[in-house]
This record gives sequence, structure tokens and C-alpha cells, in this order.
Amino acid sequence: MNILMRPPAMTSFFGKLALSMLVLLGIFTTSSALAVERDEKKHFAASTAISATLTAATDKPWVSFGGCIAVGAAKELYDDRQSDNHFDWQDMKYNTLGCAIGIPIGKGARWLFTDGRSFGFRANF
Repeated sequence: MNILMRPPAMTSFFGKLALSMLVLLGIFTTSSALAVERDEKKHFAASTAISATLTAATDKPWVSFGGCIAVGAAKELYDDRQSDNHFDWQDMKYNTLGCAIGIPIGKGARWLFTDGRSFGFRANF
């Protein structure tokens, strides 16, 4: 009979934190090494952050992906209404890529910082 034991939370916390920082550093370093315009980097980074946050909070990847795409589309529709701007499908490609990349990051954050069953804060009054 095998019994799986979890390591103490404080000893593994710093290791998990270091691992997550290395992964994020690698993602953003790689994206900056590509020949990508500054605006597209912003779309990628913002979409990744939105998707990761929604995934970590809801643990529903399709909901977070859809919400992230909706935010990106809303931004492009806003741009389209501006007199000196337009709806840019290239920006939407980077929004979609960021939304897809954010899902495993959000899942990883949920695994790193919680027991996988809950996520959030508790306040007692």
C-alpha cells in the first residue's frame, strides 16, 4: 500500500515560487526575442495575465478563454471606433495566443498556491 504524502507547505512554497518565476521569465524573454511589434507584445502580455487570472480564480479553462477573448475583442472594437485607429486582426492573433498560454499558467498557479480545491481570501469580521 502506497501512501502519498504532501511535503510541508513552507518548504515547497519557495521552490514552487522559484519554478513559476522561471517559467514566466522564460515566456516573456522568448516573446521579447521575437520580431514582434511593441503593441502586439502588450496584447500578448495582457491576454496572458487575464487568462491566467481567470483560470486560477474559476478553474474553468473555457470560461477564462472566452472571457479573455471577449476582453480582447472589446478592446479592438474600441480601437475601431477611434478616428485614427482600426480593428487589427494581428492584435487578435496575439490576444488569442496569450489567452491560450494563460490557461496552463493559471492552472499552475492554482496548483502552486492552493490545494487545488479552493482559491481566494477569507475574511473574518
